[in-house]
Amino acid sequence: MQTIVQVMVMSAVLPVLVGQSARGEGQDNREDLSNYLAGRYIVIGREMNSDKTSQGIVTFVYEKGRLSVTQKIRGRCVKGEGRIEHAPGPDKADVLRVRFVQGQKGYEVPCRWQSDLDIYPGLSGYLYQSGKKTDAPGMEVLFRGHAQEWSTKAAMRADIRVRLFAMSVRSAGDIL
Repeated sequence: MQTIVQVMVMSAVLPVLVGQSARGEGQDNREDLSNYLAGRYIVIGREMNSDKTSQGIVTFVYEKGRLSVTQKIRGRCVKGEGRIEHAPGPDKADVLRVRFVQGQKGYEVPCRWQSDLDIYPGLSGYLYQSGKKTDAPGMEVLFRGHAQEWSTKAAMRADIRVRLFAMSVRSAGDIL
């Protein structure tokens, strides 16, 4: 009996964790996912066409059917919008596509998400300039913050993650 209950629970929970609603496609699914993704994140990334790494804070706020995005990196604040969309390709996977304008240029970051062990979302994606091809897109990884304000220890851990991420990006570049 316990095994049957576990299977039933996993059948209900697993689709949500991998980004697909148990109720199926549609507006309800996008609203549920947008609410799930809303929150404050530490962002660690690499700039486009560069080895420069950065870190900052990204906040997603879902209200009135819109997912507003605010990113603060190196004292600069950029605002944009996120939408749950289907990625091109045969599997039509759901992605969070974030679009914003900086320096009169449009950018977008299609992000995939997964849940960590505490069921908090984590996101990762490539940064592209809208409508342009690049051999070296930017990269961003977002870790959900669990407190309203970051402590000194959290900032130090984020700095360590940025350094480790930068090392792994350089290593990946050497392999490719």
